[in-house]
Amino acid sequence: MATTSENYYLTHYKKLKGKFLVDVVEDKDGVNGEPMYGLVFKSSPKDRKPSVAWVYRDEEGNGPGFLDILEVDLDSKTSNK
Repeated sequence: MATTSENYYLTHYKKLKGKFLVDVVEDKDGVNGEPMYGLVFKSSPKDRKPSVAWVYRDEEGNGPGFLDILEVDLDSKTSNK
């Protein structure tokens, strides 16, 4: 059973479900002189209000974080790192 924290994150991340990654952006000012990076998603090519998923260290945006990118074999449910 999912905890309240897990439910929060799942609900939050599902905002991107069905959207397409169209770009990667950089905020050079970032936090404390460290640049921040974001992933730009659109619902369709004509979408005029894309979503940006910023890669933060924590929910408050205290500095840049790391987004681990894995290829997954959907048939075996294992990652190919």
